[in-house]
Amino acid sequence: MSSTSSSSFATPPSGCLRGGCCFKFFTAIFGLFALAGFVNWVFFRSRIANCISVAEMMTGLPQNDTRIIKYISTYHLVPPSTLAYNFKRRGNNSNSFLDTGPSLEGSLNYSVQKILGFKKKGFFIECSAYDGETDSKTLALEQQYEWTGLLIEPDPFVFPRLVFKHRKAWTSDICLSPDPFPQRLEFLHRIDAGSTIPGHTSLQRALLSPLGNASSTSSPNDDSINGDNMKERWRKVQVPCFPIYSILSALNIFRVDYLSLDVQGLELQVLKTIPWNLVRIDVISVSYHLVPEGPEALKSYLESVGFWLVSDFPRAYLFANQSAFPANAKSTVGS
Repeated sequence: MSSTSSSSFATPPSGCLRGGCCFKFFTAIFGLFALAGFVNWVFFRSRIANCISVAEMMTGLPQNDTRIIKYISTYHLVPPSTLAYNFKRRGNNSNSFLDTGPSLEGSLNYSVQKILGFKKKGFFIECSAYDGETDSKTLALEQQYEWTGLLIEPDPFVFPRLVFKHRKAWTSDICLSPDPFPQRLEFLHRIDAGSTIPGHTSLQRALLSPLGNASSTSSPNDDSINGDNMKERWRKVQVPCFPIYSILSALNIFRVDYLSLDVQGLELQVLKTIPWNLVRIDVISVSYHLVPEGPEALKSYLESVGFWLVSDFPRAYLFANQSAFPANAKSTVGS
C-alpha cells in the first residue's frame, strides 16, 4: 500500500498535469514571481523615498542638503571604468602635458603640470569634457601620471560617447549651477553637421534662460531654432544643474589638484558658489572670453579668494592657489 502511494506521488497521472495540478503548479510559479516583484518594488520605493523628487530639488534647496547629494551620487555619477580605453585612434596616448609648442592647449597643459611639479596620482575636474578624448585637458594626466578625477559633460547627445571612452575617472551628465542651489537651465544644442570637428555636436552652453522664462528668448513652441547661418540648426535642451560643492560632496572629495573650467560665460558665477573654507583647489584654468562681467572681474574675484594669476593665455587664465604655490615662486612655476 505504501509502495503504491509512493509511486503515485513520484509519477502523477498524466491527466493530473492537464488538470488541477497543472493549474496549481503555474499558480505557485506566478505567486513566486509576484512576491519577487513586490519585494523589488518595496526596495525601490524605499530607495526613492530616501532621496528626493526632481521637482522638489529645483525649489532652491541649499547645496549642502543631504538629499541632493544622495540624488547626485545615485543618478548622475558613473564610476571610473576598469575596461581598456576605447579611443578613435588605437593606442592613443596624449602627450599634451609634455608639449611646450606654440598651441594654446599644449602651453596651458604644460604650465599646469609644471606648477604641480609633475605630480602623480592627483585629482582633476574637467568641465565641458566633450567625449573625453578630443582636445582633452586631462587625458595626459590620467595616462602618464596615474591621475583620476571627474569629467563633466552635460550634453545628453555627447555624454554616452564620453562614457564609452572608458576613462579612468568619474563621469557626470549634469551642468554646473551658477547659483548655490540646483536648477534646470535651458541651453542650445547645435545639430548642424558643419562643425570644425567631424561629428561634433557638443552642447554650446548658449544659455537661454531658467525654465519658465524661455519665451523671452525664443518661441516656446519651437523645439528647433534656425541660426543666422541657414546651415546651422539649434535645439533647445533642458539640463539639470548642480553646484560644484554638491557634486564634490557626492564624491566625498574636497581637495582638487586641478580644475579646468569652461562653461561658456558662467565661469564667475560658478566659482562664486564654492565655499572656499570647505574646498581646496590648487590650480585653476578658466575661460574668460565669454564672461559677461569681463576678464578683470574674474581675475579680481579669484585674487580675493587666495589665487594669483600665473599666466594669461588667449581666452583663458591660469591661476595657482597662494597657500600651495606662493606668488614669489612665479619664476619657477610660471609658463
